[in-house]
Amino acid sequence: REAKANAPVTRRETVIKGGLKDTSAASAHTVAPSPATLQQRLSAIPAVEWWDKPFLKVASSYDAAPHKTVAANANTEVLTHYVEHPVPIEPPAEPAPPPPQPLPLTKRERKKLRTQRRLAAEREKQDQIRCGLMAPPPPKVKISNLMQAMKNEAVMDPSAMEAKVRAEMAQRVRNHELRNLARKLTPQQRKDKKRRKMLNDPTGGGTPVTLYRIDQVPNRQKLYKIDINAQQNHLTGVALLTDVTNLVVVEGGPKAQRRSKDTHAHAQGRQPHLSGPDTYLALAEFVRSIRCLVS
Repeated sequence: REAKANAPVTRRETVIKGGLKDTSAASAHTVAPSPATLQQRLSAIPAVEWWDKPFLKVASSYDAAPHKTVAANANTEVLTHYVEHPVPIEPPAEPAPPPPQPLPLTKRERKKLRTQRRLAAEREKQDQIRCGLMAPPPPKVKISNLMQAMKNEAVMDPSAMEAKVRAEMAQRVRNHELRNLARKLTPQQRKDKKRRKMLNDPTGGGTPVTLYRIDQVPNRQKLYKIDINAQQNHLTGVALLTDVTNLVVVEGGPKAQRRSKDTHAHAQGRQPHLSGPDTYLALAEFVRSIRCLVS
């Protein structure tokens, strides 16, 4: 049985050593490579792989002199108990398509969604109370509904029940103040919230851009007011000054745009301005006209 299992191995060794033709079915169409081809393939294999060179004292060979074995040639000083995790490299491929952008919602739609979420949460809470998973909230007793809520107890000892109800009312007020204090923002958080309201658009429609046309450049006092207004409202933009007319492109949040609109209107003497999709068209038309004038 062992001889039968080792027969194919012995046959292949005989073919490789003696150059005999292998007539088996697996190697019927295989051509033995020439000695020159074998030598060329062996020369392409490096004596030491590049990832093993830092761990060898003599990097020319695994068992190079004066070290006769791989264990003696190994540089154990660089070996530690740490595991090296190579930095993952993204494979070359086409970038994934961007996720679909959410549709901008109006103020009425956002208010409707908030109401629906609150109603769903309240219904879930009531279902848990019905199933016994949550304890029902204690009755909210006040002086006005004391006799209706505590009928027998209020008749038996009205003074004690009134004192108990007033203590509960005071505790509810204290709990309310503690919740407000826990939600109160720090000065830095209030500053960041104000900045977010100036920069972000709640509708999700991107950064609004407004284009102002100025026929005559305002004086230094009005220019200073425009500059300070832009810094305080975190506005960015660019100004194009020419002999024909002047344009100011302002980028910022909706609230900052409303503040900037009043400042520019006062500085320009209520001159018209554009906003929305017409801004880029007007700017392109202005640049095109300037090119014509320059040429």
